[in-house]
Amino acid sequence: MKYDQSLFYRLQKSNYPVHLLEVQYRMHPDISWFISKAFYQSKLLDYEGIMNLVGKPEYYTELAMPPISFFHVNVRTSFEKKFI
Repeated sequence: MKYDQSLFYRLQKSNYPVHLLEVQYRMHPDISWFISKAFYQSKLLDYEGIMNLVGKPEYYTELAMPPISFFHVNVRTSFEKKFI
């Protein structure tokens, strides 16, 4: 069994009927936008009242604290310096 693949992916590959999420009710729209684009071919929608549910904390207005951030970390270089 290949444990480097998710259960959902294994079910999908075995032709088991799967259903993708269409509307999400929990994530901030800035986060769900990325998830939708990366994993759902931009088909995942936000619940129309999502901002009433998740709100907008004051710290989201700070540039240092957006709902989602990505950092490029060159792990291979760090690893090579320590172990190779």
